[in-house]
Amino acid sequence: MIYSIGGTVTASDYNDLIAQINAIFGVGDGDSGYGGNSVKVPSFGDLVDASEGDDITNEMWLDLRNAFDDCALHQDTTLTDGLPSVNDIEEGDLVSFFPRLNSSQNIFDLTVNRLQVDSTFVPEMEANPPNNVNSVRTTPWSSFIQHVFTITFSDSDHARYFFNTGGYITIAASRTGGTGSPQEQAWDSILSGPDFMFTGEHYFSLTGSAEELRPQISPSSGPYSGVGAYSASNIWTILGERVDSQGPNGGNGSVIKIYSNFLDGNTNPPDTVEGTFSSLITEFKFIDIFDQIDSPIYSTITELSGGL
Repeated sequence: MIYSIGGTVTASDYNDLIAQINAIFGVGDGDSGYGGNSVKVPSFGDLVDASEGDDITNEMWLDLRNAFDDCALHQDTTLTDGLPSVNDIEEGDLVSFFPRLNSSQNIFDLTVNRLQVDSTFVPEMEANPPNNVNSVRTTPWSSFIQHVFTITFSDSDHARYFFNTGGYITIAASRTGGTGSPQEQAWDSILSGPDFMFTGEHYFSLTGSAEELRPQISPSSGPYSGVGAYSASNIWTILGERVDSQGPNGGNGSVIKIYSNFLDGNTNPPDTVEGTFSSLITEFKFIDIFDQIDSPIYSTITELSGGL
């Protein structure tokens, strides 16, 4: 950089700073990049570069400063070198270079904490099951049922923004009613565990073939209790795959396919699962700072009612 404190700032000086914060605030790459459009800087994806020869205005400095601040607020990050006061960048103030916006330590702080969300923020649950993707079976079954659905974002970048800002999708299942048989008790034990959370970690690890996201869960594994002869062969698995191409900017595609599989391998009488069996999908996202994060579209491919 060729600036001097209190001296002239060139477009290239300013653009160097823009490039650094855009890697976190804007489009970014892979698991870095929130997609812009934050509370204080609502009209951008990436902050806009200055053209060579342009004057660097207070408004441009303020956008830059606020992009840093919104990233820090979202993460609950205390920037080591702080930020200039908004009062120092008001219209009519002397336009000069702000050294605290050229802090490599601040960029480091935001980069390290980029996947962190302020613990005081409450994730917002989307009203109603997303696009009514939930699946319900009311007829008895004894062998295998599955719920297959897709999660479709407008493009791979919007998928990245959703997960990079802390969005996640839960996959759960439940059973009610029936006869209370040991078979049904075994499934109740499996389904009583915590919901599975599909997060950015899963999104970025998906491949083009179905891979296990949740280890096989049976009543004899994990925190679940076994129920007699049914404790070995009743198994719930969750698999996922990337359906389309990976996309630019380190994205891992825009379409995700999820398989929630319920295998009943027991033949001990009574060999049926009765009552209402449900597969439940719920979306959560944090829209406190980055309030323009788009939700995906959910579509059921295979209903639980199609099993045996």
